[in-house]
Amino acid sequence: MGATLKCTFGAAPSSLVVLPTNRVVTPMPAANIMDNKPFMNVLPFGTCMSMANPMVAAATAALYNLNLNLRL
Repeated sequence: MGATLKCTFGAAPSSLVVLPTNRVVTPMPAANIMDNKPFMNVLPFGTCMSMANPMVAAATAALYNLNLNLRL
């Protein structure tokens, strides 16, 4: 694996994977601007907690509505 990455809205750190297709010629693998593909170069960060993510917003709204219904 490569460098450790962190998303401020992710539940866990991730790793950068440098593949031989874009590798800069050095003794150590070096990433370049083309190493930005999700699930190929940048592995998932775990559960997303960003309200900009539609799935997170929907789950939060559903939980909020459930709490309102339980209080009535």
